[in-house]
Amino acid sequence: MTVTADRPATTPTGRWTRAARIVTEAFAPWLLIIVLFLLVGLHADHLRGLAWAFAGAVCASLAPMAVIVTGVIRRRFSDHHLTAHEDRKVPLIIALVLVTAGIAALAAAGAPRDVVAVEAAMLAGLLVTIPITRVWKISFHTGVAAATTAILTVVYGPWLLLTLPVVVLIGWSRVRLAHHTPAQVIAGAPVGAVAATVAFLLVR
Repeated sequence: MTVTADRPATTPTGRWTRAARIVTEAFAPWLLIIVLFLLVGLHADHLRGLAWAFAGAVCASLAPMAVIVTGVIRRRFSDHHLTAHEDRKVPLIIALVLVTAGIAALAAAGAPRDVVAVEAAMLAGLLVTIPITRVWKISFHTGVAAATTAILTVVYGPWLLLTLPVVVLIGWSRVRLAHHTPAQVIAGAPVGAVAATVAFLLVR
C-alpha cells in the first residue's frame, strides 16, 4: 500500500479497511478529548466536576469540531478528519484561540484545577503540533490518544497504561486507511503525550 504525505493514491478496501474506519471514528481526537475531560472532571469534583469538564470540552473539542464540520458541509475541507494536509491550518488556528479562551474562562470561573490543567494540556499539544504539521502531517489521532492515556494515568494510576494497545490500534487504523505513514503515527504518540502531560503537571 502506497501512502503519500497528504492523500492516498488509491482508496483502500476490504474487511480490515472497514475495521480501520470504525476504529478511526470511534477513537477520533474530538471524542477522546471529551472523554478525557469528563473522566478528569469526575475525579476532581464528582458531578459538579462533570459540568466544568463539559465546559472545557466545548472549547477544546465540540466548538473546533463544529468549525470543521461546517467547513466540510461548505466543501472548504475534504473531510472531518482533515485528511488533506492543506485543510489543517485554519481549524488549528481557531482551535488555538478557543482553547486559550477556555483556559482563561475556566480559571476565572474557579473550575477545578485538574480541569484547567487538561485545557492547558490541549493548548500545549496544539502549540507543539501546529508548527510540525505545517511541514509534516503528524498524526493527531495517535497524539491525542497517547496524551489521553498519559493524563488519565497521572490522575487514576498506572493501571491506565493498559490502554496503550488502543493507541497502537489507532495508529494501525490511520496507516491502514492510508491517511498517514507509519512514521507519522509513531511520532504523533510521544509528541502528543509529552507535550500534554508536561503542561498538565505544571498547571495542576
